Amino acid sequence: MRLSVLVAALVVVSCSMVANASIIGVTAADDGSGAFVCTSWDFVRPDSMYISGDQHRVNGHVLGAVTTDTPEDPIIWVRNTVGNDMAFNWTDFHIEVTMDKVFSILATGAPTNWTTVVTAPALQLDGTYLGKIDYYQSTGSPIAIGDDGEFDYKLSFAGSIAYNQQMTPTPEPLTAVLLAGGALVTLLRRRRG
Repeated sequence: MRLSVLVAALVVVSCSMVANASIIGVTAADDGSGAFVCTSWDFVRPDSMYISGDQHRVNGHVLGAVTTDTPEDPIIWVRNTVGNDMAFNWTDFHIEVTMDKVFSILATGAPTNWTTVVTAPALQLDGTYLGKIDYYQSTGSPIAIGDDGEFDYKLSFAGSIAYNQQMTPTPEPLTAVLLAGGALVTLLRRRRG
């Protein structure tokens, strides 16, 4: 009798240790600066948030919140479809995630033949937590002007949170040289005139 009570208690404890909170609400929007313009977002139960938009300048932001039914650790995939509406092709794409609570980056998804490097979230001086996902073109194609890139990541966090996602694309080296050269020519023309 005692053994069956002990086994039952262990089953209850082990099940409660792996239980995750249910996500009951999600919000997402760009910050209005125009660097990233959110064209749509949707939450597909139980755990995927889809954000689509166009990147017009570096350091675009998506701000939002995730509300849960308990303070357990929910899991959510943030699936970003980002359109390149800039003057250069992208060979790198960097996402910084800031939250008001401890969180973990569990997995990533990247364009075909791109690699990712994750920097684990760390406590910042202002009391927030910052984690980074760096996406790099390896053998795949850059994200050309007018094309979309898929930059996804999976998070676990402690209950309801507020978050800030900053997105920074990097130009391919040849494009960066051409842009810098064009800026130099423009500067020299202004000095002469």
